Amino acid sequence: MRPCPALLLAAAALACGPAQAGPVLRYLGIASDPTGRTVYQEEHLLRSDDEGGEERVVLYRCPGGEPFARKRLTRPGSSFLPRFELADRRAGWREGIAAGAAGLVAFAGPIDAAAPPRPLPAPAPDWVADAGFDAFIMARRDELEAGRVLQFEFLLPTRARPTTLRVRKLGEGEALGRPASRYRLELGAWYRLLAPHIDGWYDRGSGRLLRYEGLSNLRSPSGDNFWVRIDFPPSQRQAGIAAEQLDQALRKPLVGHCPGLSPDAS
Repeated sequence: MRPCPALLLAAAALACGPAQAGPVLRYLGIASDPTGRTVYQEEHLLRSDDEGGEERVVLYRCPGGEPFARKRLTRPGSSFLPRFELADRRAGWREGIAAGAAGLVAFAGPIDAAAPPRPLPAPAPDWVADAGFDAFIMARRDELEAGRVLQFEFLLPTRARPTTLRVRKLGEGEALGRPASRYRLELGAWYRLLAPHIDGWYDRGSGRLLRYEGLSNLRSPSGDNFWVRIDFPPSQRQAGIAAEQLDQALRKPLVGHCPGLSPDAS
């Protein structure tokens, strides 16, 4: 069964201006395959505003450090629906959601071909896309901790309408040496039993994501998605990074393959 794209893009990537002055938070995600081998790293550069909005640049790097994909995202504080662009040179793919003249548009297709934008329905206030899921979790965390199952609409660049997903708390444990709550993300319909799920471990103190397990939102060069565990070590969080690093991340050239990894393994 081919993986559900809604779950891939929910986990766990343009209509936004250049980076502005201000401090930036930098943190890392280390993605490994079922054998424990590192297959890529995520370098997140994030700046939040006083209203809870964010500007984010993510560089996806080969194990050797070469960047092969980049996501740029902006999200107003009152919304879980960011505008973003994900460009993956290794997979030859580009997709995102942007603001058009008459509303939101989506685009998806080969990285070197200009895919025509497709108009999207007028969004409801609680629609979610891409990294807006993290903001959704933080906003509704008390309900999840109380055992409530939350259902929401997730918007994909490759679909004309949102997909219903749901998230619930499975239990508590430990991740990366810290007490954590484990949340499960899955399809909201009865056929969720036939589709893959995504598990996330969130720090019980700060609410930050510590670990992700499920299908990667990135594609391998052969076009398939692959299972990963992504750890976000608290020791790898650095606050007060210069804002210029956002601009530098946007200018870095992307490579088309990762040295030392076979095409179907990464």
